[in-house]
Amino acid sequence: MTGAVATTGMLKISELAERSGVSAGTIKHYLREGLLGGEDEVVRTSRNMAYYPPGFVERIQLIKRLQEERFMPLRVIRELMSADPDRAARMIELEDRILDEGRVARND
Repeated sequence: MTGAVATTGMLKISELAERSGVSAGTIKHYLREGLLGGEDEVVRTSRNMAYYPPGFVERIQLIKRLQEERFMPLRVIRELMSADPDRAARMIELEDRILDEGRVARND
């Protein structure tokens, strides 16, 4: 099949929104802000459809968490994510464990 675009395993924006728990508008905003990586990860078809990698789900959830729980502005999140997104996720996990241990110790 000549000219076909491989979209197996990729997500439409509606599926990405549903799985990540944010609106399609939020995803488009994150894309415009450069928070979800490069355009090379997004597959665009000749019918003007876009498909996104499943890994974007966790990235979007992490961004939302940094905004809501850590009160980070998108500018700071973009810098953090562009440097090392896995490190950002590990940092949050570590902070959560420390906070949980503090709560347990306080309740004992």
